[in-house]
Amino acid sequence: MRLAVTIVMVGLLMGGCARHQEDKWTRSRPATYRVTGRVEMQGKPVDGAKVVFHTAVPVNGKDYSAFGYTDDGGAFTLQTFRDGDGAVAGEHWVTVEKITYSDPPLPKNEGDPLSPPVETSHLPARYRSGKTSGITATVEPNRRNSFTFTIEEK
Repeated sequence: MRLAVTIVMVGLLMGGCARHQEDKWTRSRPATYRVTGRVEMQGKPVDGAKVVFHTAVPVNGKDYSAFGYTDDGGAFTLQTFRDGDGAVAGEHWVTVEKITYSDPPLPKNEGDPLSPPVETSHLPARYRSGKTSGITATVEPNRRNSFTFTIEEK
């Protein structure tokens, strides 16, 4: 009986470790640094917004994006490769968007095609593109990378 329990425990431990085992792909990834922040509009937190950092200059010839979603207090934590790992070092263009979807109106006649869900953007459209948002951020190694972004209604 003890042998069976030992085998099961070893199997569980090895299985848990295998998920984070390094391979040639994970070793080739650039380092990431923890990034947190807050999004607000009119002095209030913006909840449910997607924040994305896009590398402004490629790292080792590649572009990387890190993303996170704001909570009820407007706070976010970014991830690039796995939950909470942050963003690569360097200058980033930042996008912020909050989109919800609702059911489309029902077809008027039987056999009419269904409409796609209705998309509603809750923030100004310019924040959906890194080139028009006007927001940049620099992620630095061994620093506290915490940012507050204020969304303007214009």
